[in-house]
Amino acid sequence: MVARKPTAETDSKRAQKKDEPSEMQEAVSALETPHRRIAERAYRLYMDRGAEDGHALEDWLRAEQEVLGERPTRAVPGQS
Repeated sequence: MVARKPTAETDSKRAQKKDEPSEMQEAVSALETPHRRIAERAYRLYMDRGAEDGHALEDWLRAEQEVLGERPTRAVPGQS
């Protein structure tokens, strides 16, 4: 096989392709956005409770429901 000298056109295509996000990067990004929003909402619930420990799972599940558009099936104790 004979090696070909890169041309300006092939270099340009490589640079363009390198700058484009891969399907994997797009999938990861799509997952990171809701995860970040859930984490931020769970933290806000924690802070609104006065930074009281012991409710991390409740906060996370409630934040998931709120962010993902589901309504809580029951009220979380201590929350209105």
